[in-house]
Amino acid sequence: MVVLINVEKIMLLQMTKKMVKPGQILLKSKIKMPKNVTTIKTVYNERQRYWRKQVDPRTEVQHLLKLIECDQYVYWFKRVDTLDVVKDIMWSHPDSIKLLNSFSTVFICDTTYKMNKYHLPLLEIVGVTSIKMTFSVAFAYLQFERMDNFEWALNKVKGLFVKDDVLLYVIVIGKDLVLISALKVVLPFSTN
Repeated sequence: MVVLINVEKIMLLQMTKKMVKPGQILLKSKIKMPKNVTTIKTVYNERQRYWRKQVDPRTEVQHLLKLIECDQYVYWFKRVDTLDVVKDIMWSHPDSIKLLNSFSTVFICDTTYKMNKYHLPLLEIVGVTSIKMTFSVAFAYLQFERMDNFEWALNKVKGLFVKDDVLLYVIVIGKDLVLISALKVVLPFSTN
């Protein structure tokens, strides 16, 4: 097992905070200190220790909420009634809300089906500007891919509009029949 000296550890942590890839961290370390014996496995292990320290003693959802609050996102969540467990969580950046209110003609909604580390459906809602650039409107981890979960998320997005009379004209989605049904209930005048 390779033990990092303080200089290497400090450099590794600084680069990790800046989201530098492990391979680049190792390369920079080898260039700066040619005699070091650090391996890529050591870099990965040290990064893992660092990220674990950032989260402890919070759960992953508590840590996500902390990050959302620190970056001043707008967010909502539902709890299971009898337990202190988060059921669904949704968040949007304040700049995204401004863009949403400026460009509310076309939306794209898509769900990734349990492909993330939480094994929860991730609903992503994207807007399109007048020059055909996209921007993220909101993200939601949903407990289930059911009508009530999608309706809850879509109602939260609907609530982001400053004016009540703003209509979403076109919403592009895949062949997710439950999401289509929820859109017809929440946004009945839009074209899916």
